[in-house]
Amino acid sequence: MLWFCRNAPDVIRGQLYEDIYRSGGRIMYKASASLLTGFLTKPDFIAYHWNHRGMISGAICRTFYPMMSIAWTVRSRADVEKAGKQFEVFIFEGFIPEM
Repeated sequence: MLWFCRNAPDVIRGQLYEDIYRSGGRIMYKASASLLTGFLTKPDFIAYHWNHRGMISGAICRTFYPMMSIAWTVRSRADVEKAGKQFEVFIFEGFIPEM
């Protein structure tokens, strides 16, 4: 992400977000997963696992780095309803949403 930010700023960059306490892994992975690197990489959007929408690091980033919030991967109408109005865009899998 940092390379693209510095060398190809016109390329749209996004970052996936998940609950770092559930994800495991190394410290750099956890730092990027929790969006702690956002001030350096300046993503154009953040894609959140819809079920992790209430994590504090996501709320902080939405406050300090306003950008489009995308919910992934939504697999049912019930998931869409649970995700509520916290996202501008949804990534669907396994069903076609009603228009």
